Amino acid sequence: MGLLKGTWEGLRYALGHPVARALVIGLGFGVLFAAVDDVALVFLAREDLHAGAVGYGVLVSVYGIGFALGSLALLRSRATAGVAVFILGLALSGTGGLLTGLAPVLGLAALAQAVAGSGTGWRSWRPIRWCSAACPARIEGGSSAWSARRPCLAARSPEAWAARWSTSPPPGRPS
Repeated sequence: MGLLKGTWEGLRYALGHPVARALVIGLGFGVLFAAVDDVALVFLAREDLHAGAVGYGVLVSVYGIGFALGSLALLRSRATAGVAVFILGLALSGTGGLLTGLAPVLGLAALAQAVAGSGTGWRSWRPIRWCSAACPARIEGGSSAWSARRPCLAARSPEAWAARWSTSPPPGRPS
């Protein structure tokens, strides 16, 4: 199936399926607001924090480190309470973003970015697991595919990546 045909098939399915529709719309707004935040971060680093390009690089890097550490902490803790973890991730992301904007110096802004990144790490994989459980394999992509062209599943949970290399079905999928 071609890129455009697969994209349209996925969008048609997503608009008709309550879980997929909520995820596509919710994640779409999340990406929209994250994009605005990413643009504002350039001006915050340069004009308000007087940190220039290096300061911007520090802020972006610390966010990424927070994302990775948040994801790893979640995996290590086995905290998979679903909605509670997702809500906590949203709260951490929002709080970190707000504190970044209020920070008077680069060090505090970097700490706030680490909090925002860890929250994003906590909330990012949960919707994918919800979609894996709710969407049929022909739309979702199956356990062996990472497919950015399918709106229902633009990324995979760590468990699904592990399933790619095994013969067992992905999480939420019967054998």
